[in-house]
Amino acid sequence: MQEDETEGSKLRPSPSNQWELAPPALELENEERTSSPFPELEQPCPPPRKTSRQYLKKIIAEYEALDMEMPCIRKFPRPPAARPLCLCLEIPPEKEMNHAEVLMAVEAAIPNAFEEGLLHSIQFENINVICGTAGRKNRWLLTVSDFRTRNQLLQTGLTVGQDHFPLRRWDDLVMEDYRMHLRRVLARQRLLNTFSDSWDATHLDGL
Repeated sequence: MQEDETEGSKLRPSPSNQWELAPPALELENEERTSSPFPELEQPCPPPRKTSRQYLKKIIAEYEALDMEMPCIRKFPRPPAARPLCLCLEIPPEKEMNHAEVLMAVEAAIPNAFEEGLLHSIQFENINVICGTAGRKNRWLLTVSDFRTRNQLLQTGLTVGQDHFPLRRWDDLVMEDYRMHLRRVLARQRLLNTFSDSWDATHLDGL
């Protein structure tokens, strides 16, 4: 009876819901785990490599392909604000045009547009200077007073000299530029993260 009470005391939980003494079976199991018959084979496992050379090459190749596809893009510090009453006339970089010619083209489609307040402003946007490149189409921005005037110009387009140019909504064009900007930013961030993970793994392997 006394021996039974002693064994029972080893398994009795304390008020903190923890066993005061481990049973002999658990003690033997722990000893078997800690004592290995081949201590010379026990080596610390190296940290897992986050990136491989093939994956790194793949990311670099994807970024280079994107760079070839979009060599010079427009950068945005913040999302562009909407300008629903702004229209855009795109022209080749070699095409020369001035404000007077654009105004004449607008008033050919809508007589007295400027005098009647239907046309608010004409602005030239040199995309090649903004993007630091050459060969891209430049833009003339036309801000009108209402949606009716905007829709009418969208349907008719503008004829400057012997050339006819369709008009597009500025919001559509700038969002295309913004999506390209985000695509480049994400690709660059992915490349930098890959380089960082690769350096961390190499650094840890050398420790």
